[in-house]
Amino acid sequence: MEIASDVRELLVGLKEPNTAAEQQVFLEIQAMHMTYCEFMTKLSAQVADLALGSSPEARVFFYQFQRAIYQDWTSTITECAFFSSPNSPSTLQRKLDLYEGVARDCMGSEDLCKCACASSLEANTNLSIEQCIGLYEAHRAHSH
Repeated sequence: MEIASDVRELLVGLKEPNTAAEQQVFLEIQAMHMTYCEFMTKLSAQVADLALGSSPEARVFFYQFQRAIYQDWTSTITECAFFSSPNSPSTLQRKLDLYEGVARDCMGSEDLCKCACASSLEANTNLSIEQCIGLYEAHRAHSH
């Protein structure tokens, strides 16, 4: 999945920051976006490394998980940029922390890679990040 590294490529129609405060918020958003891009690059590499040893269902889950993170991030970053809130960087940091925590739990789970518990999941299902977390929690709740 190709991810634009410049926030301006994601934010069609965003006006140029007029004030020093708006410029500062934009620069902080750009810095958080670069951190996100690095995280997604590492996550994609981890998913690729696990792909051959994973069940088809797990591969679909990881694909959906990456897509849900991307959609959630672009929605959040758009909202933060258009409202130009001083809280934007902390909002984005909370999102990154959430993604990293769930990814760490999912990627570190050997049984998830082999599990078929998400067998009803279809590749074209458009899951939210919350639904992906719910699937992972459901997976953890059942015994192998």
